[in-house]
Amino acid sequence: MNLSNEHPDPLPNAGFSNPYGVQPAEKKTHSAADDGAALIESGVDLITPEVIFETWAPHGSIWSAWAKPVLFLQMTESMSSERYNVHDPALIERLRQQVPELIGRSGGRRTALVFDLPGASSIFAGLEAARHGFRPVPMFNCTTGPGADVIPIRSLVESLRMAGAALRAMRLSDASPPAFLIDSDRLGGPDSIVPKPLTFDNRWIVFPQDFPSGLYLRRQGIDSVLVIRSAGSSVPLHDLNAVMQGWIQDGVQVLLTHVDVVSNSSGKALVETVEREGWMSRMFTTLRLVFHGIRRNYSGGFGRAIPLPPEPGTGGYFG
Repeated sequence: MNLSNEHPDPLPNAGFSNPYGVQPAEKKTHSAADDGAALIESGVDLITPEVIFETWAPHGSIWSAWAKPVLFLQMTESMSSERYNVHDPALIERLRQQVPELIGRSGGRRTALVFDLPGASSIFAGLEAARHGFRPVPMFNCTTGPGADVIPIRSLVESLRMAGAALRAMRLSDASPPAFLIDSDRLGGPDSIVPKPLTFDNRWIVFPQDFPSGLYLRRQGIDSVLVIRSAGSSVPLHDLNAVMQGWIQDGVQVLLTHVDVVSNSSGKALVETVEREGWMSRMFTTLRLVFHGIRRNYSGGFGRAIPLPPEPGTGGYFG
């Protein structure tokens, strides 16, 4: 498996066509915080998964090439009709207080954001960043399957659907810098279950190839990346660390900070510069990615049922 950080220029995302003639967002920034909040609270639908995906990944934005369509394929009518409640006013208010302050301390349009927060927190943080001119790019690369899912995705799917209505009202510019959204609980969190036979192992990781390279970012006028994690969390997972090290090697400054998604934070969050690792540390990071033990499916994505262990003497697996 190629774990290098050498990427070709992006190709158009082939996850969905545009059969409904949805036009890209207008090239102007429109402040619609109140409109967006009202749309989330009312649970407005956006017709189809294709239209919702086009809202998050419009054809006019170069960053749409990195949006993952996987979770949008899970937006079945039954799931949407059940109205799974993901609206958390307290969380949204905390993000509204903290995210703008962090953006104000970044390099503005010369900075890309990465929200590495638990579950749907990344989605609502991305929505808050959109209010300040950033293009949120969902990169959740997991699916659901037969049996119980190791990583719960229901709240992610419904949050993308509901937040999509608010995002559509904002009319972001195609030139908006990116805010990449990933789940910090992608390898397991407080709501996850222990992988065991007959459960669906949908744990996932990110690779350098999942993000634009540092060289590509610099060609777009972006010379720094601000990675935002949850307060109290440990250092970034090995997979994201490999991505950050690739950016640093390409001459992009990487900064690390946090938001408090649990309680109201007081004071300014510390912003740290991520240093370049030595070759031995990078080698161990690569090995950790290879031996994570997560399961790919036959299409190359993440998510596969864990088989039953073989009976003694049979030498095979069932399931």
